[in-house]
Amino acid sequence: MNCELPKCMSLATLMILLWAADGYGVSVTDYRTYRDTTATTLTGQGTDDPVVGDLTHTSNSSFVLGYLPTPAALDAAVGSSVTLSFGVSFNDAVGMANAGDNFRFAFFDLNGEAQDSGANPNYATAGTANTDDFRGYWLGVRNGTGTGSGGSIRERTTALVSGQNAFAATGTNSTSAPSLGNVGGAAVTLKSDVNGDGTGAHYTGVLKLIRNVAGNVDVSGSFIGSNGPNSNLSYVSDTNGIGNVNYTYGAIGFLIGNALNVDQAIFTDVTVTTIVSPPGDYNGNGIVDAADYVLWRKYQGTAGGAPYLADSEPDFDVDNDDYVYWQSRFGNIGSISGSGSSLSQANVPEPASMILAAMTAAVILIAAGRRTRLALVPVQGTRSR
Repeated sequence: MNCELPKCMSLATLMILLWAADGYGVSVTDYRTYRDTTATTLTGQGTDDPVVGDLTHTSNSSFVLGYLPTPAALDAAVGSSVTLSFGVSFNDAVGMANAGDNFRFAFFDLNGEAQDSGANPNYATAGTANTDDFRGYWLGVRNGTGTGSGGSIRERTTALVSGQNAFAATGTNSTSAPSLGNVGGAAVTLKSDVNGDGTGAHYTGVLKLIRNVAGNVDVSGSFIGSNGPNSNLSYVSDTNGIGNVNYTYGAIGFLIGNALNVDQAIFTDVTVTTIVSPPGDYNGNGIVDAADYVLWRKYQGTAGGAPYLADSEPDFDVDNDDYVYWQSRFGNIGSISGSGSSLSQANVPEPASMILAAMTAAVILIAAGRRTRLALVPVQGTRSR
């Protein structure tokens, strides 16, 4: 078979993308809850669908930690990422309040602190001696009302001055969790079921940490609900440089703050995905593919300034050199890891197998009366190979 790359590999690479996206996120299944004086409840321990609180044992004014089976490290390769994703809905006897940035989600480096025992995972304290010296990042939901209505993007940089709540960031603890910027997008209204009547919304949250060209961390994320088109959109570069280069994330966290007045938080599909990005992977999905070409086309002629803006050098000029850089690395694979497994160059099918798979898929499509074409527009003065 006479086949030129990247033309022939485009469909095969698409197939790898679909394969990589299926099941490559580590499920977070080991949880602890913390609530002062009176503990809340936890069901779904051992799954990635924990439920915190019920109508008689409120989750209000609590925080939750989910320990990862293996800490997630942000690789030094530019464009590499660690991502927390989850779904959440709420239930309350009379309906929750839509107040401030009282719902928050985080990545935490345990910073040498031990995991609290899971023998009884519900602690009747607002934290322990094992939750007061974390490092990491969190996003607080922007919902448009109450104190903190604009949301929050913060980094925990030092130990708490007082208390043991891993999310504390006011009063004497304000300097230990400085703000990195504002939550963008639009305000999202938090609405719960009332006694499980189905009138509430389901929300999807993402917190993504990306290695930037300076070697530091870019913090991005989103939060959107089924009750409207609005979405929180967050993106900020962390320039504090306080050890963040070497953070290793052993836990994720959720704050269910006091002002929400909500009895129950129902989480679904809590997962963490780690991607090591290969050179030329402009969109950071772990594979140098056609999607990176689309990104290069989008930013062609701009200042760029970072590989994830399709500026491979980076020389602050997205030009034909960046196209050639992408083209010469087309098909290269980094790694996408989770659930104790990873997708890497070592376990991707050989090009011949990929091409055969692509041909088989093409035959199936043609037999079904469908035609699929991925057209890569050549750059003037540059010849596709």
